[in-house]
Amino acid sequence: MEPAEITGLLITPEMLALHQDVVPVDVRPAETYAAGHLPGAVSLPAAALSEERGGVQNLLKPVDQLAAILAERGMTTERRYVIYGGNTSATEVQAATRVFWVLEYLSFDKIYLLDGGYTRWTAEGRPVAQGPYTPSPIPVEAVKLVIRPEVIARRSEVIDMVGNGKGVLVDTRMPSFYAGTEKKDFVARAGHIPGAVNLPADPMLTGSDFRFRALEEIRAGFTTGSDDPLERIVVYCNSGNTASLGYFLFRLQGKENVAVYDGSMAEWARNPALNVVTEPVPEATPAQPESGAAPVDEAVSAPQPPDTAAQAAPAQPEPSQPADAAQPALSDAAQGASAPAVPPAETVGTDAQPPAVPQAEPGQPASESVSAEQPSQESAPAESVPAPGPTSQPAAAEPAPPSADAQQPTPAPPDPQSQQ
Repeated sequence: MEPAEITGLLITPEMLALHQDVVPVDVRPAETYAAGHLPGAVSLPAAALSEERGGVQNLLKPVDQLAAILAERGMTTERRYVIYGGNTSATEVQAATRVFWVLEYLSFDKIYLLDGGYTRWTAEGRPVAQGPYTPSPIPVEAVKLVIRPEVIARRSEVIDMVGNGKGVLVDTRMPSFYAGTEKKDFVARAGHIPGAVNLPADPMLTGSDFRFRALEEIRAGFTTGSDDPLERIVVYCNSGNTASLGYFLFRLQGKENVAVYDGSMAEWARNPALNVVTEPVPEATPAQPESGAAPVDEAVSAPQPPDTAAQAAPAQPEPSQPADAAQPALSDAAQGASAPAVPPAETVGTDAQPPAVPQAEPGQPASESVSAEQPSQESAPAESVPAPGPTSQPAAAEPAPPSADAQQPTPAPPDPQSQQ
């Protein structure tokens, strides 16, 4: 009897055991893989796909480098893969969702996530293997990559979203980071991007193996309030990891036009030409389900963008203006400038796309290969700066001093390394 076909993006250990053609992909560090992994798993550490560039950490590597990494491991868009992490923390789930996002960007369209990860697999007494990974390389052309630029948001797109209000900008961090009462050391200024709504992603995980909540709970607690599967959603966090979890949560709900702002606050806040604002989460933010709570049937309306306050002393708006009209993306210093103070990043994921790489139309399958000789982008065109707003407000001149990282409580066990 043939096993039931896999539907959706999540797969259980039981389902995986019935589908021998689905190749496990272990995103943990190589030494952790060697200590124990799913039989037949490919070792693809999440950290190997990113790099620090231009002072911004955790940016996606150029496409030619990604193609070489996948070719070395024998991975091709024609096979089915299930991605898993350790799942002893939310951070380990984020490593798996980031690899999921990267592979979707490269047109891997037959990929899943193992719900509960390695922790759940071993807790169920399923077999494991030990020893270092032995790769089975293939030619780069055999990987058959086609980039999907729509799943990565560049800084220029975020500036446009803030300026024209089109689409939904979602901050996936905990409320303390959104409000600016907590900050990572690598983020220059505390607070959030003007106009962003706060939908924390970590509370959508539950239990000691950090598996995903029921879809009904996710739809109730992690929503923009729209049923349109094609609405433009851009998610961000501190450095792109928690944002990838938010990306996956929206993909679970059938959203097809979601992107990760790869640079996130690490890139945005270091540019003095871009405003960062600090306001508490508005009361309209969807309530997060409590641990063990029954599924919620009704969708929660999305919170409205807050009336934000700039970190520097704000200029008072004209009496006839609404308060939130005084919060442009660009500071006074940047109005009329030719480009933000920080140059665009040099590769895919922020402000440039390598022109030699074939690009798929949204929803189209991979069909063209990527060569290993393809060079990464050396530079990117300057962003066009919107015309001055009536009451632009300056960004803070100096970075706010870093504060200690304190994880906000979630229904699952605390994870101090989360919120990346």
